[in-house]
Amino acid sequence: MYRVRNFGVILITIAACSAGPVSADECTPPSDGPDVIAFTVSSHRVWGVVGDVSAHSIGTEMCNVGDEPLPWELGIAQNAYRLSNNRFEQIGMSWIKKAIEVLGYDTCCPCISTGDIRIMGVGCSDAYHAITNGAQSNLGPRSSINVFQGFVPDPSGQPGSNAIDRRMQIRVADLNPALNAGAMYFGEIQLVTPDDAQYNSFNNISYSPFNVVFLPSAGTWGFSDTFTTLTRRPAIQAWAAHDPTVTVSEVDVPDEGRLYLGHRTSDNGDGTWHYEYALFNQNSHRSARRLSIPVPSGVTIRNIGFHDVDHHSGEPYDVSDWPGVHAGGEVRWATESFDANPNANALRWSTLYNFRFDANSPPAPAAIDIELFLPGTPQLVIAQSVGPTYLVPVLSAAGLTLLAGLFMAVGACFTFRIRARKCRLDWHCAPDDRRPVGLTMAFRKPASGSFRLKLRVSEVKSRSS
Repeated sequence: MYRVRNFGVILITIAACSAGPVSADECTPPSDGPDVIAFTVSSHRVWGVVGDVSAHSIGTEMCNVGDEPLPWELGIAQNAYRLSNNRFEQIGMSWIKKAIEVLGYDTCCPCISTGDIRIMGVGCSDAYHAITNGAQSNLGPRSSINVFQGFVPDPSGQPGSNAIDRRMQIRVADLNPALNAGAMYFGEIQLVTPDDAQYNSFNNISYSPFNVVFLPSAGTWGFSDTFTTLTRRPAIQAWAAHDPTVTVSEVDVPDEGRLYLGHRTSDNGDGTWHYEYALFNQNSHRSARRLSIPVPSGVTIRNIGFHDVDHHSGEPYDVSDWPGVHAGGEVRWATESFDANPNANALRWSTLYNFRFDANSPPAPAAIDIELFLPGTPQLVIAQSVGPTYLVPVLSAAGLTLLAGLFMAVGACFTFRIRARKCRLDWHCAPDDRRPVGLTMAFRKPASGSFRLKLRVSEVKSRSS
């Protein structure tokens, strides 16, 4: 049983108990230094609805899998995501729960207790239920935290102004099954602590799939637990786990934090391709302000789109969408620079933004520029991903007919055939017999919409006299 702080009652964290101990791989060998992980993303609570926005919180059980005790100055961020129509989008975020007291259990690894409620011992665990993580007086703004350093200030201690204030806010329409047929949902917990940030700052994040259910007592949609937490990885990895056409790559900011870039491309079947990207900032305090994808000359870009999740409850950040444009040999999205607006809508820590467009060119490997928001060196990081490739010039049937006419003018011998979606020109002799060559040009447009140009040059026998 686990004590729920600030409510004076005893609750059982069912998901944490059901999950059982962490596997031996989590505990042996221990990480160097203190290393706290979220090894369950467990309980869920709905707090109410204001307008078209509902308030939620999720619980977690945490474990120190390092080889040193961890001073308990911990922040807990809660996020929600939806995978629908091949798009992975963040639909909710909370303010930061400040954890100030730790109770040592051995539900993850053998616990070596320190006997101090402000220090988590090696192998010890503690649980924070969804009720605790939704207590508004213990929620502080994300804007007060330098996530790479890991220091978490004390919250104000003031009550919320309404039921959704500071909690994880999700639009009711984003959960309604009638509007999201076939959608999958994921809850994510990210932990922030200064001592762990010095040693193991990239594994303090875990996620779990959630089922959406209607909760009559709350009068809205909420989550039910599935007890299948994926530890030490961000939720964006679920996109690739459930779609083999998706690739997710790490993008490290030198001497700082980490971003993740995921991409998915698909053939629209009409001679165009859809490009879908998701950029997640796990723990870069420098944040990101621009994403640029190279576009070769002649490629047409349409349906440029963007999606983000809004900061709320008095955070100082702008929430304006990043405008997307196709110009200067690239398609790019950007918010204002730090010099122009320190509170611009940069991609800040524990946040995911989406970028998308259609192009009349298939994908090929491409280096994508990500410009960082806060000043520093470097100002750009490069992600290896995909983008539109060069269009290969092709001859239409009319163009091939013109080419055949030119060959006739110089006395060339040829055959020319046109069939559905295919044109072929065979030039099999030369004006004289001194340099006999053969030339075959075939232009084909298969039903898939792609174009192919085949050129073959070969030596042929001289004509007999």
